[in-house]
Amino acid sequence: MTFFEKAKLVYGILASFFSKEEIDDVESIKDGDTLNEVMEYFKKMSPKAYDVLVTERDAYMAHMLQDINEENVVVVVGAGHKRGISEYMDHPEKIPLIEEVLTV
Repeated sequence: MTFFEKAKLVYGILASFFSKEEIDDVESIKDGDTLNEVMEYFKKMSPKAYDVLVTERDAYMAHMLQDINEENVVVVVGAGHKRGISEYMDHPEKIPLIEEVLTV
């Protein structure tokens, strides 16, 4: 991430602490449209942070799930990762090589 992207991310986090805007129902954020809006805002605000914190993690988790040789598996992930992991599991050919994901 560039210095500007880091500064913008830190500013956004700090500004959220002092925001007077309140969320009445935290569960409503998990709704499809609201969650998509939040994720798109994050992606727009800091594309590199989004790539590292969401896209690369989705790929890593999907890769690890493919290696599980069990018939029944329960996976618990954050709501922000559900769409990406599901996409990878539906289309495993799109999962990048693990070396690409782990490369810094």
